[in-house]
Amino acid sequence: MPYAFPRPCRRCGETCPHDKSGLCIECQAIAPQNRDCDRESSRDRGYDAKWEKLRRQVLIRDQFTCLDCGWQPTLVELALEAGAKVPVAEVFEELRRRYRARQPHLIVDHKIPIRTNKALRLKLGNLQTLCDGCHVKKTAMERI
Repeated sequence: MPYAFPRPCRRCGETCPHDKSGLCIECQAIAPQNRDCDRESSRDRGYDAKWEKLRRQVLIRDQFTCLDCGWQPTLVELALEAGAKVPVAEVFEELRRRYRARQPHLIVDHKIPIRTNKALRLKLGNLQTLCDGCHVKKTAMERI
């Protein structure tokens, strides 16, 4: 029987034993808490027009770069290598495509989670840019 190479967990990104769901044992334990069908809509959770405007500001401020690992979208890498201006509209479109295709993309994260302090929800200083992999790891660590 052929041996399957270990793959990273879909949630935490760690290479550890997991079943066909793609989640490791630890992430399987927290998965029922995160079901989208049990959640309010994104608008009801506070991700409205004000959030979208602030999100764009944070991504531009952080130069479309993950502050943890340094990952950047392809268009940003190419523009910086060429010494050109980063094409903001095209980068947002690339991030949308990557998100839909479940490829690495960027997320604006609350340093101090909203559930800990709701007053910091729209504070620019409480926001940072992370890639989806780093965001998943940070969120998993916060839930421990």
